[in-house]
Amino acid sequence: MSPRTRITTLNLGSQSIELAEFRTQPQGGLILCGYRSRELLADPTTEATRHRQIVAALREMMVELRIKGGPVNYTVAEESVFARFVKLPPIDEEKIERIISFEAQQNVPFPIDEVVWDYQLIGGGAGEQIQVILVAIKADPVLASMSLVKNSRLSVSPVSPDQFARLLDLARTKAG
Repeated sequence: MSPRTRITTLNLGSQSIELAEFRTQPQGGLILCGYRSRELLADPTTEATRHRQIVAALREMMVELRIKGGPVNYTVAEESVFARFVKLPPIDEEKIERIISFEAQQNVPFPIDEVVWDYQLIGGGAGEQIQVILVAIKADPVLASMSLVKNSRLSVSPVSPDQFARLLDLARTKAG
């Protein structure tokens, strides 16, 4: 029998921080092993104070959940993420990336060199309009939060605005 896999999730919200640990079951599915949440009392515009609160809260929750380190999947505050649906005319596949890059520059409300952005094709093609979702986030806040997470002996997995939101919702429901 293979050992169980641990999945740690962290939500760095604008006013709270949440940490949850799940274990996979051999037959499939997840078991919630622990969940903690802390409110951030500092004004989110005072970054130094906010960062100290995040680090202290994260370390405290890690001790409570007996998490010594390892990989963590984390989300960022939803209000930090810009998402826009875009429709493209039917075009050849080799032109899609170039046109989406142009659309990103036109639609993202920040200088394109200050954001991390990506896209996902969500429909269309074969003579139909192509539907795309563009997602962008300013790079500086992501890099700052990645630094905070790494300082807590956690290794950073890809950042997602809501990739693990369902897991955290499950943890919140079961803990509350």
